[in-house]
Amino acid sequence: MFLFQKEKRGIVMVNFYNDYVTCKQAANISDVADHFDHIKKVAGSSIIGFGGDYDGVPRVPDGLEDVSKYPDLVAELLRRKWSEDEIRDSLGRNLLRVFSEVEEVRDHLNGTKPDDIPIPLKEVQNPCRTDFGYQDTSSSTCIKSFYPLVLILTLLNKLL
Repeated sequence: MFLFQKEKRGIVMVNFYNDYVTCKQAANISDVADHFDHIKKVAGSSIIGFGGDYDGVPRVPDGLEDVSKYPDLVAELLRRKWSEDEIRDSLGRNLLRVFSEVEEVRDHLNGTKPDDIPIPLKEVQNPCRTDFGYQDTSSSTCIKSFYPLVLILTLLNKLL
């Protein structure tokens, strides 16, 4: 995955959720820095971003309770010989680069209609998908789409 991201010049936003960081309920700044080090080793620092996810997880590492603690993580990365440029990139320049390149693609494709071709169902085998757009889902374990029902209810609501 990381090689794909590097080739595509994407970004990996490092989530601070304890269960992702250590596979346990407890984690600390050093554990998060280990994640940063691993991604840097595998794919380089150009794809790393701070992605704390403070509004979406129930637990975060000790010492990283909110964004005011970022300087402590930065100090840990500096201690681990990260350059100031690598840290600046991770704090925002990588994300800004990705958004800038996305805007270039948007501008290049302006006026082009989307293809609306669904990803083959066999490539999205997971319990968190919809069957919307697929012809035959009778043998799959996917979650049935409620889109038609929502559409009908919305239309009825407008008519009444």
